[in-house]
Amino acid sequence: MTPIAQALDGRVSAWGAAGAGLEVMASAPLHGGELLEMVEQELVDLIRPGLTPAQACILATASGPGVTQVLVAASSAPHWREAAAAVARPPLDAARLRRSLVYSPPSDPAVEQRMRAHQQRAAQALAVEVWTEGEFWGWAGPELASALDKLSVTATDRVAVRTQYMERAIPQFVGIPMPDAPCWSTAHGDLHWTNLTAPLRILDWEGWGRAPAGFVWAMLYAYPLLQPDTAARVRAAFPVLGSPDTLAAEATVCAMLLQTVDRGDNLVLADELGTWAADLWRRSPSS
Repeated sequence: MTPIAQALDGRVSAWGAAGAGLEVMASAPLHGGELLEMVEQELVDLIRPGLTPAQACILATASGPGVTQVLVAASSAPHWREAAAAVARPPLDAARLRRSLVYSPPSDPAVEQRMRAHQQRAAQALAVEVWTEGEFWGWAGPELASALDKLSVTATDRVAVRTQYMERAIPQFVGIPMPDAPCWSTAHGDLHWTNLTAPLRILDWEGWGRAPAGFVWAMLYAYPLLQPDTAARVRAAFPVLGSPDTLAAEATVCAMLLQTVDRGDNLVLADELGTWAADLWRRSPSS
């Protein structure tokens, strides 16, 4: 659902592509069938009552801003008709789509176990393991830094972070004008710890592209804010964080995560993100 959330927030250019007459195709709406065992009836009813779990997933995908077609690999004629019926329905409006994105079912150990198993299966397909922040940082930090340095100088016209989003979201959620971004580089668009494995593999590349310098390190710093030791290690390893050169990147990441808090997600990070936003305000030339 990450691409849908990014499109709703204006962080990807699906709308622009569709407006230019290009076809925007969304694929794997069921994530290889994995989503079907995770989508509960309450979420189906929130998306649209009367649908099957498969139809709810397909309709949510088809309703993504700018999406013009959904690519589906149906295993039988009935499955194909079920998918076609879902796509033929009126799309979800933005408010309902947002509510479905932040839906949080009651804690269910069985569901949590299935989700952990799904993550492990994805890792096993690459013959790797998913490690925790502390375990990972102990051996692969320099290797990761080298890989991302090489990525940063890769030429591309893809965009991970749009200036229009920064101009709108940073004032709204951090409370400062968009800082100048003196340098832009190529970055992974969603680099957090569950997208890193051992041996080192970087997963989830759908959002990569140009971003303000320091974006990836700011992202790695943000997610373990509840683990001060890990956050401090990221700061120490990348001392450019906290400098004027990365103010725009840090403010962007902070705004992105505060926006998720505003939607009801990442609530455990709310206080730490507020503290970070206050620090960014103090560092801002406009304050």
